[in-house]
Amino acid sequence: MAYKAVFPEADDFKSDDKMKAAIETCNADLTTQDFGKVGVNNALQAVDASGTLLGYVITSHSDDSYGGTIELSVGIKADGSISGIEFLAISDTPGLGLKAKDPAFKDQYTGKNAESLTVTKSGNAGDAEINAISGATITSSATTNAVNAALYYVHHYMNQ
Repeated sequence: MAYKAVFPEADDFKSDDKMKAAIETCNADLTTQDFGKVGVNNALQAVDASGTLLGYVITSHSDDSYGGTIELSVGIKADGSISGIEFLAISDTPGLGLKAKDPAFKDQYTGKNAESLTVTKSGNAGDAEINAISGATITSSATTNAVNAALYYVHHYMNQ
């Protein structure tokens, strides 16, 4: 299950009406951000066995990937750091864009704590940067922007 993959310490995942309503408002706001064609599909709270909030699992997408739409789940801890990402749908070029599914790329997101992330080709990613996949900058950017949509949702709609 993708939710458990991005938030392994959670015992349960749940949603409420506030979270569902915030998705529509967030998606309208995302059109004004510099993240391309992105959106939030689903939002859940990640809780422990006692029901204590640990963070969120957000399912988001980008329509700007080289191979079409990328959909992924993003775990975001209560402190705002990313606990992981997991692809739900990606149909890019084998050996290039599909390298986004490899741990060498997707594990870069884990531990990042920023309002938004950018892609760099330098190979020396800073705190708010992700190293692009060589030959697949479009896919790297689309993935990062889908993660940015999830971060935007949590930072602007859940931490109020």
